[in-house]
Amino acid sequence: MKIGCAGLSLAFLLLQQPALDTLRDQVFIGQVYPSGNVYVKSFSPNRTWPKELSLVPLVNDGPPSRASLVSETMQPAYIPAIEGMDDQHDPCGPLPAKSLDLSFEYLSDEFFDGMIDHCETNEDVAVYHTSPSQFSYTVLGFNPDVALDNVRLVEGLRPTTPAEEQQAAEEKRQNEKIAKDCTTVPAYIDSAARFLEAELANGLTLRLSSYKNPGCAGHLSTIYLIDILRGNAVLTTFQLVQSQGVL
Repeated sequence: MKIGCAGLSLAFLLLQQPALDTLRDQVFIGQVYPSGNVYVKSFSPNRTWPKELSLVPLVNDGPPSRASLVSETMQPAYIPAIEGMDDQHDPCGPLPAKSLDLSFEYLSDEFFDGMIDHCETNEDVAVYHTSPSQFSYTVLGFNPDVALDNVRLVEGLRPTTPAEEQQAAEEKRQNEKIAKDCTTVPAYIDSAARFLEAELANGLTLRLSSYKNPGCAGHLSTIYLIDILRGNAVLTTFQLVQSQGVL
């Protein structure tokens, strides 16, 4: 699968490829809904929202698509409920929930999944729009200037760097000291699973991984990791933490 500047020469792609230190601003993750609405978060604290996104579905055989910016702001809401995908969640924010539509189908996990009483402020969410369908699925979004090639779903544990192994070992030692007070078992970066890889320009590879961590007190989050690699060497890692509430 090739996304972005299809048919352009490699030399031009190299010019178009964002510099490594700005690539974080060009990568987003979120969920597409049957309405065509696409809600995304940025891997960057800058939250610079392009006027258009290239969307890469995180599902088998999902075709790439484009989405246009609707709003750079989003009100507090449980997004699956206002999109007719969930009718069990507690009321959340000023936007009304829609009736559950049984004709809608999930093709992936729900990015915005949360505990029944968890209400997101959505201050870091932007809204885009693409073609409506009957399906909802998680997507990676990219500034259209980012050229991707050989996009593929993958499986298996994400390799950890020596620094990450040391970090995980230290976190485990610290949590062992308070284990008797914990209500849940924490998870660490060494449990992250890979699920997408793609080729960038200049011989770089983008890899998406994630893991769920309830911490010591049951505050569940999904941690998404974007690694930029040259060969097997990790040049940089972008992280996004999606909170899901208290178990």
